[in-house]
Amino acid sequence: MDMSTNKTIRQQIITLLKENDQGTRDLSRIIGKREKEIMDHLPHVKRSIKAQEGTFKTTPARCLRCDYEFKKRKRLSSPSRCPSCKSSHIQDPAFRII
Repeated sequence: MDMSTNKTIRQQIITLLKENDQGTRDLSRIIGKREKEIMDHLPHVKRSIKAQEGTFKTTPARCLRCDYEFKKRKRLSSPSRCPSCKSSHIQDPAFRII
């Protein structure tokens, strides 16, 4: 995808999340910024979308070992370990704007 250099990082994130579910790793690769920088912008994007009466949807992180789903997690970042099996093989959460 061709990301316009005239758009801010947050505008680029919003554009991408309106098209498909994306994780922070995907957004980082497409936009060309570090994953941590993308994570810093996501709470602001979430608030902006809410103010525009849109919906910021989060698909929860999931343990790849035991299939535990982090449904109640409020933070947007990926958890480091599964509380059920203690595995660190976690599928990152994905985000979408609808």
